[in-house]
Order: sequence, then C-alpha cells, then structure tokens
Amino acid sequence: MKEQRRSQGDLFEPTTLPAELPLGVRTTLTPLLQLLLVEAAAQGTREENGDRIGKEDGNDQDYV
Repeated sequence: MKEQRRSQGDLFEPTTLPAELPLGVRTTLTPLLQLLLVEAAAQGTREENGDRIGKEDGNDQDYV
C-alpha cells in the first residue's frame, strides 16, 4: 500500500483573504457584532471583579 502523508500548513504562512461582505450584510452585522463585543467585555469585567451571580463556590456533594 502506498503511504499517504498529510502536511500541516504553516500557521504563519499568508493565506487567502476572506471575501468582502456585501454592503447590506455588513451594515446589518456591524451593530450586532459591536453589541456582542460590549457584552463579552462586560462579562469579563464582572468575572474579574468577583461578581458571581448564581454561582457557588465549593463542593456540591452532601457529606454526612
């Protein structure tokens, strides 16, 4: 049997650029992406400040 090897692409090798989004799609997605990024940043800030709403520390097992 003939041995087949696959080569892994270089992570630093330039690749083809993604296609440009049509203007209508870009206009619709831009505010949604901005909102998502703001929410993610706020979530990260809450976690850094120790605000753990609905989360418990410790072990949930019942000990007798």
